[in-house]
Amino acid sequence: MSPDKHGDPAEFNNPQLDVDAPAPPAGESFGDKVNRFARKFAIILVAIGLAVITYFILANFLPQWWAQRIANRVEGKFSSGIWSGLTLGFICTLLPIVFVALAVVNRKKLKNIPSLGFVLLAVITAIPNLLTLSIVVGRTSGAYRGQNILDISAPGFRGAGLWGTIIAVIVGVIVCYYIWRFRRRGRDLRKAKATNAELSAAQQDSDENP
Repeated sequence: MSPDKHGDPAEFNNPQLDVDAPAPPAGESFGDKVNRFARKFAIILVAIGLAVITYFILANFLPQWWAQRIANRVEGKFSSGIWSGLTLGFICTLLPIVFVALAVVNRKKLKNIPSLGFVLLAVITAIPNLLTLSIVVGRTSGAYRGQNILDISAPGFRGAGLWGTIIAVIVGVIVCYYIWRFRRRGRDLRKAKATNAELSAAQQDSDENP
């Protein structure tokens, strides 16, 4: 009689080890953990160092550079300084407020992609005001040089920029209020429409099944 094609049942009771199978991974040693932590810590330190160096470079360069751009535009004229300050202060404050409001309104849509886009636009449009603020409140040598440039070549710019910012904040609050009111009215209309649809369906059921 030929042997059973399924093999000897004893083979199932004594399985053979597969010598070609990969060995189970060994646990990470304490030394490996220390080395991994040291590498991460070194990368963090390098990143912090680069950030600090970049900050000091920009803090000394950008205020003077921005003041020179404003001075080239104003050319020492008091009226031009007031007009430029009002315009930049108003636009570069109102737009970020509106973009932030739109980011809040569009949250939880398309995985927050619209909100992230509006936040990015808010940051970009606020850069001129942030540069001016770095001159006004800065304590670096670049900020002091920027203040001197604005005093001589852009008179009236900083004061007008402050007034433009204040007016923009007031207008922005009003715009945000109307955006909120429009959104609330839309939600109320949708709720009323859904309630009317439910009442109509219930009335139709009662008419069909008296």
